[in-house]
Parts: sequence; structure tokens; C-alpha cells
Amino acid sequence: MNRLKKCLVGLLAFSMVLSGCSKADTKKYDHHLTVFLWESRLVKNLAPYIRSQYPDMDIEFISGNNNTDLYEYYQEHGQLPDIISVRRFSGTDSKELQPYLLDLSSYDIVSKYYSYALQYYYNKDQSIHWLPICGIPQTMIANKTLFDQYGIALPTNYEEYAEVCQKLNALGIKPSSMDMGEDWSCLEAIQGGAIDEFTSLEGLEWRSKAESAKDKISFDETMGHRIFSKTHQFLKDSYFTKEDVNLSIDDGTNMFVEKKSAIFHGTPDIYKTLSSQMSDSELVRLPYFSQTSNDGYIYMHPSLNVALNKDLENDKTKLDAALKVLDCMISKKGQQLIANGTGVISFNPDVESMMNDVKGLEESLKNKALHQ
Repeated sequence: MNRLKKCLVGLLAFSMVLSGCSKADTKKYDHHLTVFLWESRLVKNLAPYIRSQYPDMDIEFISGNNNTDLYEYYQEHGQLPDIISVRRFSGTDSKELQPYLLDLSSYDIVSKYYSYALQYYYNKDQSIHWLPICGIPQTMIANKTLFDQYGIALPTNYEEYAEVCQKLNALGIKPSSMDMGEDWSCLEAIQGGAIDEFTSLEGLEWRSKAESAKDKISFDETMGHRIFSKTHQFLKDSYFTKEDVNLSIDDGTNMFVEKKSAIFHGTPDIYKTLSSQMSDSELVRLPYFSQTSNDGYIYMHPSLNVALNKDLENDKTKLDAALKVLDCMISKKGQQLIANGTGVISFNPDVESMMNDVKGLEESLKNKALHQ
């Protein structure tokens, strides 16, 4: 369990997280705009779309990195890009760059977001320097065909989930093959197991304080105790053992594909891949269940976190161009390109969540039971 304990600290570095693009202006932009995207796929997919919408803009897209260290280096050398992006960042890391980032709280772009999507991004003074683009749902994936084979109904709440796991274990089928050898899956197990605590106002405040801790993290006897107690209960009810802490993504996936386990987890892309590999099985997605109510939650992470260079305030034409690029990113097409397809929870009220091809989450989406 030492690896899992280590990942409890890793949890604190997890960055939350749940309009069409206007056509090109006739205005010619003389200023050079630099946009750093956190991976090369985005440069390949997203950049051509933005250029097609604004062909008169002089925009340079560059492949960056998935952490803020690179941008700190550029800032120290006076070369911070105009637009920067990462997928994950901690509150502490983002604060290092805060003095050099544009406060977006007074700009219209913020009004194009659901309020719940921004609650994690506001600073104590109500300034906001980072914005998410859209949410990628991370849920349990169940092999319904395997459930039906043994006459076991899919769970609809936590009590039923625990009972299902008990029945599967008695049949010699591993209830879940969650790949906790991977850090991100450890984080998901912690937050998924105690998801009702993390969605509370008290839980959001606890996570914010813990994430901002510079040295030792003090896990208090109230909220901290409740969070890890529920995580422990989830691990126990799911029949995870200490061997699961070393389970790799390949081993966990293969176990599910070979029907040695009944439940796995993943994004819409993983769901689609598994569905194609398991053509003889019907797969459905299940939310994470609250241990204290009948609610189910979608666990999600942002596909992209984006910030603007504060120096843009000194050049209105360049700032206008940067905001247009940002507006393009939160359009329907922009979100699809950023998330590599559909299966997106949109944070933009003008864009519907694109979850039509993902079975099993209709009720959760309808009730807006989303955990960021």
C-alpha cells in the first residue's frame, strides 16, 4: 500500500475538474501571436482549424509540455508565450506564474462558462488566470454481457455496487481490474471512492488548501479522515488487494478484455477502443456512486487548461486576437479537436455536451451529477 499512500500526495497535484467560432475578420493583424499547446497532436489537429477561421492572423503554434516548468523557464528569460496550455497543473505550480498571467475575470470569455466549471479556478481575490476548455469523463466501464451471463443486474447505487462485487468475487471473477500501478488511476480511485466528499463545498476547500501546501500536508481528523475512510471502503468493497497497486494499464486492460474482470474504467476513447476489441460484449459506462446517497457522479478532468500572457494588456490588437483564439477553442469544433473526437462535457452553455455515443451515463448527465 506504500505506492497508494504516495499517490495520495499525487492527488493534490491533480487539476480539477466539469457558440460557434466566428468566421474570419477582414481585418489584417500585423502582430505575431505565439500559442504553446501542451502536445504535438493539438498542434496538428487544432492549429489548422484556428488558422482556417482567422487566416489573416499571424499565429505561430508550438508544441509545449504538460507542466508549468517550461513556462517558468520562458518567463525567467523574457520569452513567455502569448497563450500557454497544460493538461494538468497544481495550485502551487500555477501560482508561480500568476503575476505574469492575464486576469480574465473581467473579460466576456468568462461569461461563456458554466459557473461550476470555474469554481476551482478562482483565486481568493476572485481573479482568474486559467480556464479549462472542456471536460473528459472518466467513469467505470462494465461488461453488461458478462453481468447478464451470470444473472447479475448492473448497480444503480453504492449498496448495489458493493453487492455486485461480492457476487462476482464469489464466482471467481475479479470485480474490477483498475490499473493502480499508474498514478492517474490511483488518483481516480481516491476521488472516485470518496466522490461525494470531494463534491461538497467543504471538500473543495479542503482540496484547495491541501494542494496549496508547500511542505508537509496535514490530513486533518475531519474531512481528511472522511475522504480516506471512504476511499478505503471503496477499495475493500471492490476487492482490491495490495497486488492491484502494481497493476499496469496493459495488465488491467487485458484482464478486462479477456473477461477475467467485469469492470474497468476510462475515457470515451478507451470505451470506444474496448468496444471494438470486445465486439461480442455490450459495454456500458457507470458513474461513481456516493456512499451516503443514491447519487452517481461522473469523474472528469479538463482536456486543456489555458492562460494568457499579462503583457497582452499592453497591446489591444494582440489581446483581441488572443481572445478570438480562445473563443475558437471553446467552440464545438474546437472542443472536438482538443478532445480527439466526441465524448466531451462542454463547459460552454452554447455548446451541448457531446456524449450521445457513450452509453450508460444519460441519467447522470441529465441530473448534472458531475465531479471536477
